[in-house]
Amino acid sequence: MVLGFNPLKNISENTDNAGIELFGNKRMIVLDCKYVVDFSEESVVLNLGNLNMKVRGDNLVISSFCYGQTDITGEIVSIEFERA
Repeated sequence: MVLGFNPLKNISENTDNAGIELFGNKRMIVLDCKYVVDFSEESVVLNLGNLNMKVRGDNLVISSFCYGQTDITGEIVSIEFERA
């Protein structure tokens, strides 16, 4: 066993399966979302493993969160990524 190596940790932090579908600027589907970090009507922050994705806009709503798929509706203005 190699010290400091945890294969399960590497799998859970991988963002290779994450995906985003945009429908104009009114709806977004995020695949392989791990959990919701923060949300309000002006921003939604989702954890995608080793990245956090911040969606900014107006009247944002998480209309669905099921089996890693997150559906966000509202007026989407910007999308940012940062290391988790």
